[in-house]
Amino acid sequence: MPVFDCVDKTFPLDGDHLNNLGGVAGLTRFKGKVPSGSMVLVGYTASWWRTIKTEKPRLGFNPNWVVVLGIPK
Repeated sequence: MPVFDCVDKTFPLDGDHLNNLGGVAGLTRFKGKVPSGSMVLVGYTASWWRTIKTEKPRLGFNPNWVVVLGIPK
């Protein structure tokens, strides 16, 4: 999963930019591990399904990317 660096940067939160964070938005990859306590934006898809044995629906979240907005000092 790609992790992008947006510390001290801005970009519009529209579909064109969110669909191409490295190209249209111009973000670079975040280097290293994301520090604990950082503020991030997570893009994900959600899906649900039911198994044959139960009628309870299941919900899954699949992360697609992370944008680091700020890190603790």
